[in-house]
Amino acid sequence: MSAPLLILQAGNVPARLGLADSFADMFVKRAVLAPGTYSVMDATRAAAFPKDPWEHCGYIVTGSLSMVTSRPVWSLKLTDFISKAVGRGVPVLGVCYGHHLVARALGGRVDWNPSGLEIGTHEVTLLDASDSHPFLRGLPRSFPANLSHSQSVLALPPGAEALARSGMDACQIMSYGEKVISLQFHPEFDRWTMSAFAHARFSIKDGKPVPKPRRTRKGKPSAVSLGLPIRRTPVPVLILKRFVKNALLRFDNPYSPKGFAG
Repeated sequence: MSAPLLILQAGNVPARLGLADSFADMFVKRAVLAPGTYSVMDATRAAAFPKDPWEHCGYIVTGSLSMVTSRPVWSLKLTDFISKAVGRGVPVLGVCYGHHLVARALGGRVDWNPSGLEIGTHEVTLLDASDSHPFLRGLPRSFPANLSHSQSVLALPPGAEALARSGMDACQIMSYGEKVISLQFHPEFDRWTMSAFAHARFSIKDGKPVPKPRRTRKGKPSAVSLGLPIRRTPVPVLILKRFVKNALLRFDNPYSPKGFAG
């Protein structure tokens, strides 16, 4: 049997947000992962990734404050590992930065979203192709999801399929077969986490969002789509639990998350 699920943490939550949980902690809580069913690796400090991807029953690649286009050395090494893991048929879930990294690893193009920054709770709409995917089958056609991103997958990798979109992003969910899936939105964000990220970027004045001063980057679009109010997002959590249950079928410790619909 493979070792527990490995959460590859691709960065740290900024202290200024006042959040106690790391990105990995958020996944553990939202997926209701039991002790012994998972481990965590700081991908930004890892000396090496597993030589054999099947050392673990699956991988979750978290979000990050880094940008894939910046190409830090640790990210390039993680990209190579993801390519190897997908090639070996190991279950992989990429979220936000992880979503971009999976696409980059498999030959897709990632860059600044021409539509700008998408942040807050937005509606995500499933495409017809989602009907056959085991992690998405039977879900509502449209559902709220928490988002915080200004880069996007702009060209799909060979063999990949877009399964959902939002008003600003045509690749909210991407599938690479039944075992590998990536999400632009954050299933691990609860309302308080999403609110902290949104309010770090905006002040609310007279009931309207006002962007806080930020240093702009060359080529970065200035348009913003702010999804308020922040709402509950149960469907993204269910997708996360479905991935986790599928991965842990290959692990000795059985896992039956609440709310799982097979």
